[in-house]
Amino acid sequence: MKYFSIISITLLMLICGISKSYGKLQAQFDYSAFYDNNNGAYLETYLSVFGKSAKFVLNENNKYQASIEITMIFKQNGSVITFNKYNLLSPEISDTTEKFPNFVDLQRISLPNGVYNFELKIQDKNSEKEQYTHNDIISIDIPADAISISGIQFIESYTETTVNNMLSKNGYDMVPYVAGFFPANMDNLIFYAEIYNTIKEIE
Repeated sequence: MKYFSIISITLLMLICGISKSYGKLQAQFDYSAFYDNNNGAYLETYLSVFGKSAKFVLNENNKYQASIEITMIFKQNGSVITFNKYNLLSPEISDTTEKFPNFVDLQRISLPNGVYNFELKIQDKNSEKEQYTHNDIISIDIPADAISISGIQFIESYTETTVNNMLSKNGYDMVPYVAGFFPANMDNLIFYAEIYNTIKEIE
Protein backbone atom coordinates (compact mmCIF):
# COMPACT_ATOMS: atom_id res chain seq x y z
CA MET A 1 0.00 0.00 0.00
CA LYS A 2 1.19 3.48 -0.83
CA TYR A 3 0.51 6.75 0.97
CA PHE A 4 1.52 10.15 -0.35
CA SER A 5 1.62 13.71 0.91
CA ILE A 6 2.16 17.15 -0.50
CA ILE A 7 3.56 19.15 2.38
CA SER A 8 4.22 22.87 2.75
CA ILE A 9 6.47 23.88 5.62
CA THR A 10 8.06 27.10 6.73
CA LEU A 11 11.60 27.33 5.43
CA LEU A 12 13.87 27.82 8.43
CA MET A 13 17.27 27.60 6.80
CA LEU A 14 18.97 28.01 3.47
CA ILE A 15 19.48 24.73 1.61
CA CYS A 16 22.01 24.80 -1.21
CA GLY A 17 21.86 22.54 -4.24
CA ILE A 18 23.60 22.34 -7.60
CA SER A 19 22.87 24.55 -10.58
CA LYS A 20 24.37 23.84 -13.97
CA SER A 21 25.08 26.25 -16.82
CA TYR A 22 25.35 24.38 -20.11
CA GLY A 23 27.50 26.82 -22.07
CA LYS A 24 25.20 29.63 -23.11
CA LEU A 25 22.17 27.45 -22.43
CA GLN A 26 21.27 27.51 -18.73
CA ALA A 27 19.34 24.63 -17.19
CA GLN A 28 18.90 22.88 -13.87
CA PHE A 29 18.40 19.16 -13.33
CA ASP A 30 17.23 16.98 -10.45
CA TYR A 31 15.72 13.52 -9.91
CA SER A 32 13.84 11.40 -7.37
CA ALA A 33 13.16 7.66 -7.10
CA PHE A 34 9.63 6.28 -6.58
CA TYR A 35 7.89 2.90 -6.56
CA ASP A 36 4.82 1.71 -8.45
CA ASN A 37 2.96 -1.41 -7.28
CA ASN A 38 2.49 -2.63 -10.84
CA ASN A 39 5.83 -1.74 -12.44
CA GLY A 40 8.32 -1.51 -9.57
CA ALA A 41 10.91 1.20 -8.99
CA TYR A 42 11.21 4.14 -11.35
CA LEU A 43 13.08 7.42 -11.59
CA GLU A 44 11.51 10.82 -12.12
CA THR A 45 13.78 13.40 -13.74
CA TYR A 46 13.17 17.15 -13.61
CA LEU A 47 14.71 19.66 -15.99
CA SER A 48 14.18 23.42 -15.95
CA VAL A 49 15.46 25.56 -18.82
CA PHE A 50 15.91 29.33 -18.59
CA GLY A 51 14.11 30.62 -21.66
CA LYS A 52 16.32 33.64 -22.19
CA SER A 53 19.37 31.35 -22.50
CA ALA A 54 17.86 29.24 -25.33
CA LYS A 55 17.69 30.21 -29.00
CA PHE A 56 14.14 30.71 -30.31
CA VAL A 57 13.53 30.32 -34.07
CA LEU A 58 10.45 30.42 -36.30
CA ASN A 59 8.58 27.13 -36.51
CA GLU A 60 5.97 25.82 -38.94
CA ASN A 61 3.25 27.71 -37.05
CA ASN A 62 5.09 30.99 -37.70
CA LYS A 63 5.81 31.21 -33.98
CA TYR A 64 9.13 31.39 -32.19
CA GLN A 65 10.13 28.30 -30.26
CA ALA A 66 13.22 26.73 -28.67
CA SER A 67 14.14 23.06 -29.12
CA ILE A 68 16.45 21.26 -26.68
CA GLU A 69 17.71 17.73 -27.38
CA ILE A 70 17.97 15.65 -24.20
CA THR A 71 19.77 12.30 -23.94
CA MET A 72 19.83 10.24 -20.74
CA ILE A 73 21.85 7.01 -20.58
CA PHE A 74 21.87 4.57 -17.66
CA LYS A 75 24.68 1.98 -17.51
CA GLN A 76 25.80 -0.85 -15.24
CA ASN A 77 29.20 -2.52 -15.65
CA GLY A 78 29.70 -0.72 -18.95
CA SER A 79 26.42 -1.97 -20.48
CA VAL A 80 23.50 0.30 -21.34
CA ILE A 81 20.47 -0.69 -19.25
CA THR A 82 18.14 1.93 -20.69
CA PHE A 83 18.24 5.32 -22.35
CA ASN A 84 15.88 8.15 -23.22
CA LYS A 85 16.40 10.61 -26.08
CA TYR A 86 13.86 13.28 -26.96
CA ASN A 87 13.34 16.90 -27.96
CA LEU A 88 12.07 19.31 -25.34
CA LEU A 89 10.09 22.16 -26.91
CA SER A 90 9.49 25.51 -25.27
CA PRO A 91 6.14 27.30 -25.32
CA GLU A 92 5.59 29.25 -28.53
CA ILE A 93 5.84 33.06 -28.59
CA SER A 94 4.70 35.46 -31.30
CA ASP A 95 7.61 37.87 -31.21
CA THR A 96 11.19 37.85 -29.93
CA THR A 97 10.48 41.15 -28.15
CA GLU A 98 8.31 39.13 -25.77
CA LYS A 99 9.70 37.67 -22.58
CA PHE A 100 11.30 34.31 -23.30
CA PRO A 101 9.43 31.81 -21.08
CA ASN A 102 11.21 29.33 -18.84
CA PHE A 103 10.06 25.74 -19.40
CA VAL A 104 10.19 22.50 -17.45
CA ASP A 105 10.24 18.83 -18.29
CA LEU A 106 9.43 15.70 -16.29
CA GLN A 107 10.26 12.14 -17.36
CA ARG A 108 9.45 8.82 -15.65
CA ILE A 109 11.91 6.02 -16.37
CA SER A 110 11.43 2.45 -15.14
CA LEU A 111 14.63 1.28 -13.40
CA PRO A 112 15.11 -1.69 -11.05
CA ASN A 113 16.87 -1.15 -7.74
CA GLY A 114 20.59 -0.76 -8.27
CA VAL A 115 23.48 1.62 -8.84
CA TYR A 116 23.76 3.24 -12.25
CA ASN A 117 26.33 5.26 -14.13
CA PHE A 118 24.25 8.12 -15.49
CA GLU A 119 25.12 10.30 -18.45
CA LEU A 120 23.12 13.41 -19.36
CA LYS A 121 23.58 15.22 -22.67
CA ILE A 122 21.93 18.55 -23.43
CA GLN A 123 22.06 20.33 -26.78
CA ASP A 124 20.32 23.49 -28.01
CA LYS A 125 19.26 22.32 -31.50
CA ASN A 126 19.05 25.89 -32.77
CA SER A 127 22.54 26.84 -31.62
CA GLU A 128 26.05 25.90 -32.69
CA LYS A 129 27.19 25.85 -29.07
CA GLU A 130 28.88 22.65 -27.97
CA GLN A 131 26.76 19.89 -26.44
CA TYR A 132 27.01 19.66 -22.65
CA THR A 133 27.63 16.27 -21.03
CA HIS A 134 27.30 15.51 -17.32
CA ASN A 135 28.07 12.21 -15.56
CA ASP A 136 26.77 11.07 -12.18
CA ILE A 137 26.12 7.99 -10.05
CA ILE A 138 22.45 7.27 -9.30
CA SER A 139 21.41 4.75 -6.64
CA ILE A 140 17.86 3.37 -6.40
CA ASP A 141 16.92 1.30 -3.36
CA ILE A 142 13.18 0.99 -2.68
CA PRO A 143 12.33 -2.52 -1.40
CA ALA A 144 9.03 -4.06 -2.47
CA ASP A 145 8.30 -5.70 0.90
CA ALA A 146 9.61 -3.35 3.59
CA ILE A 147 8.55 0.06 4.86
CA SER A 148 10.43 2.74 2.97
CA ILE A 149 10.18 6.29 1.66
CA SER A 150 10.58 7.57 -1.86
CA GLY A 151 12.86 10.34 -2.97
CA ILE A 152 11.74 13.88 -2.22
CA GLN A 153 10.43 16.05 -5.03
CA PHE A 154 10.51 19.79 -4.37
CA ILE A 155 7.42 21.56 -5.71
CA GLU A 156 7.07 25.06 -7.11
CA SER A 157 3.27 24.90 -7.21
CA TYR A 158 0.44 22.36 -7.41
CA THR A 159 -3.21 22.25 -8.45
CA GLU A 160 -5.83 19.55 -8.73
CA THR A 161 -5.64 17.70 -12.04
CA THR A 162 -8.40 18.44 -14.54
CA VAL A 163 -6.75 16.85 -17.60
CA ASN A 164 -3.95 14.31 -17.17
CA ASN A 165 -0.54 15.53 -18.36
CA MET A 166 3.15 14.88 -17.68
CA LEU A 167 2.95 16.73 -14.35
CA SER A 168 -0.04 14.74 -13.06
CA LYS A 169 0.30 12.31 -10.17
CA ASN A 170 -2.27 11.08 -7.66
CA GLY A 171 -4.82 13.70 -8.66
CA TYR A 172 -2.51 16.73 -8.67
CA ASP A 173 -0.47 18.62 -11.24
CA MET A 174 2.86 19.34 -9.54
CA VAL A 175 5.30 21.77 -11.11
CA PRO A 176 8.79 20.72 -9.95
CA TYR A 177 11.06 23.24 -8.25
CA VAL A 178 14.42 22.50 -9.84
CA ALA A 179 16.47 25.51 -8.75
CA GLY A 180 19.74 24.65 -7.05
CA PHE A 181 19.09 26.96 -4.11
CA PHE A 182 16.33 28.35 -1.88
CA PRO A 183 16.60 32.16 -1.61
CA ALA A 184 16.25 34.05 1.65
CA ASN A 185 12.91 35.58 0.58
CA MET A 186 11.35 32.14 0.10
CA ASP A 187 9.14 31.58 3.15
CA ASN A 188 7.67 28.16 2.35
CA LEU A 189 9.13 24.91 1.12
CA ILE A 190 6.73 22.54 -0.65
CA PHE A 191 7.70 18.95 -1.30
CA TYR A 192 6.15 15.62 -2.27
CA ALA A 193 7.09 12.15 -1.01
CA GLU A 194 5.55 8.69 -0.79
CA ILE A 195 5.74 6.11 2.03
CA TYR A 196 5.45 2.43 1.11
CA ASN A 197 4.36 -0.74 2.93
CA THR A 198 3.24 0.94 6.15
CA ILE A 199 0.40 -1.59 6.37
CA LYS A 200 3.03 -4.26 7.11
CA GLU A 201 3.89 -2.44 10.34
CA ILE A 202 0.23 -2.34 11.38
CA GLU A 203 -0.67 -5.97 10.73
